[in-house]
Amino acid sequence: MIHFIYRITHQHYPNLNYIGSCKDLDRRRREHKSVCYNEKRIEYNYKLYLFIRNNEINFDTLEFKMLKKTKMNEPRRLEQWYINKHNSIENGLNTYNAHITLEQYKKCQKDYREANIEQLNEYNRKYREANIEQLKEYKKEYNKITWTCILCHTTTTKHCKSRHIKSMKHQKNIHQNL
Repeated sequence: MIHFIYRITHQHYPNLNYIGSCKDLDRRRREHKSVCYNEKRIEYNYKLYLFIRNNEINFDTLEFKMLKKTKMNEPRRLEQWYINKHNSIENGLNTYNAHITLEQYKKCQKDYREANIEQLNEYNRKYREANIEQLKEYKKEYNKITWTCILCHTTTTKHCKSRHIKSMKHQKNIHQNL
């Protein structure tokens, strides 16, 4: 399996320095762009994405430079070597080291989830307030949609589908049809 070690740079921002590794550079570029502008992602507040948004950088003007193509089994070790070489944790835009223990990884993920839960809850609250009428209308229409169980020949609303599937009648029909 071939892996790529890459560096994200921009000609107008010499302090923009991010090192990463991947199997497919085009796919990884699309993932970076998606995460950068998606508030619901855990990574949304990573240093790289904050820097891009705060400096109003057009994502398409970023340069993804391949530093190394490798067939190593553990490309993260090589990525870590480049992170250390470019000092991209302290003086760059990498949020984490590439090669960390499982315990370190779990702690980092937990810290970011906790930080983002409050932000996500605020985002959802604002969305509900801004779209309350549309949400009510959607719920009204959704509750009108019917669903028919092919085992029981029972018609119910989609809203009650999960309740029906858990019902004794449905469970009994499942066992009879086995």
